[in-house]
Amino acid sequence: MYKSTVVAWLVLGLVVGAAAPSQGQELVEGTWTGTITPPTGPTIDVEYEVVGSRGDWSIELVLPTDSFDFDVERILFEGVDVAEETLEFFFTAGTDTIDCSLAWDERGHYEGECADEGGESGVMVMIPPQGSGGSVGRMGEYWPERLITPKTA
Repeated sequence: MYKSTVVAWLVLGLVVGAAAPSQGQELVEGTWTGTITPPTGPTIDVEYEVVGSRGDWSIELVLPTDSFDFDVERILFEGVDVAEETLEFFFTAGTDTIDCSLAWDERGHYEGECADEGGESGVMVMIPPQGSGGSVGRMGEYWPERLITPKTA
């Protein structure tokens, strides 16, 4: 009796432990949505194309072409690194290198600052695809108060 109870608890512990979310958030492939808020504003709805697998990720920022006059439509993020609950990468804009550090938060998405060499910074938000365990929808549909002001150094 005692042995079977211990075995039952061990099996239950393994099942519950396997279903519990991990402390760190791994990227998932697909089209992520979100926003960027450059130092000069305004906040822009964007998409991110995420491909790859653990340790070998590629992320490309897809800029809207209908509302804004950008020189490029896509920006490739370089040096993509996911560690614990932080996503870090950099990209170039003109002659500037922009370093980004985004943290996974309780709402189920990445958010953080991106800063250039001069110290000016903006905010970037990345929301995972639906069904991947993160937030659902476009940023402005459920969290509009965060779309207001960019940060400057």
